Amino acid sequence: MPLKDFECASGHVHEEIVNVHTMDHDCPECGQTAHMVFLKPSKLDWGRMAQGTSAGPEFIDRFDKIRRKQKDKEIRAWNTHGDYGPGVDTVLPRQPGEDKITS
Repeated sequence: MPLKDFECASGHVHEEIVNVHTMDHDCPECGQTAHMVFLKPSKLDWGRMAQGTSAGPEFIDRFDKIRRKQKDKEIRAWNTHGDYGPGVDTVLPRQPGEDKITS
């Protein structure tokens, strides 16, 4: 069962582990019906996080290299198959002009 975000008319936002088909849930703060929302994830600065944990420059460089390799792998999979590879349930529809990803 997935973790979903819900927001009520009063603006209260909460997370719940619910059935995959659940689109509404009662707000725990006010009891109103809360509808499922998609919240934009915050942008993570992995290098800064690593520095905050006292990681050395070698670790940061290694992490960046692994991250770049993974990004290149995902771009190749998208350009070849139209999805990001095995384990992806849905193939996103392409719009005209979106045949290739370059960066």
